[in-house]
Amino acid sequence: MNEWKITIQDEGKGMSEEDIQKIYDPFFSTKTEGTGLGLTICAAILKDHHGRMDVVSELGKGTAFHIYLPVWQKKCRQQQGERT
Repeated sequence: MNEWKITIQDEGKGMSEEDIQKIYDPFFSTKTEGTGLGLTICAAILKDHHGRMDVVSELGKGTAFHIYLPVWQKKCRQQQGERT
């Protein structure tokens, strides 16, 4: 199956392996502000659309989120010279 890949990355402080294991847990956050629901909601939306998200991070170097979404292709049929 063909898919779109969208990458969002920064050059921030990065995340530990321990934090990466928790980032999709509801209410988990390393920040003092926010609800900790953002990545949980993103993952649920992607799942509903048959997509997925991976994260790669290195402490002191930054984090990259790779989002994959399937490419849906409509199949066109021609019946008696007419397009549907």
